[in-house]
Amino acid sequence: MNKVLLYLVAWIGIPLAFGAYVHLAYSWSLARGNLPFLGTHEVRWWIAFGVALLLGTTCVLAAQRLRGAQRAIWAAVYVVAMAAVLLGIHLGVACGHGDCI
Repeated sequence: MNKVLLYLVAWIGIPLAFGAYVHLAYSWSLARGNLPFLGTHEVRWWIAFGVALLLGTTCVLAAQRLRGAQRAIWAAVYVVAMAAVLLGIHLGVACGHGDCI
């Protein structure tokens, strides 16, 4: 059960939380007439992105009993896949708020 819960957090909870963060940041910033991740505020996005990847990787590794190279490979696979997912979520939310690239 714990293994399933850790995978659910890593693959569903992390993207949902990141999407909620980006959505709220856009909603609050646009209400004040600003974009949320410009200039010095971009650091907040990178921190959220890094924390999301770190927490998800921790969950995936805690759910597995692998050692050595297999453990590192699964961590790398998760980071690459989730980075693409999180960037896609950000792009979708940004475009939804009129900030398409």
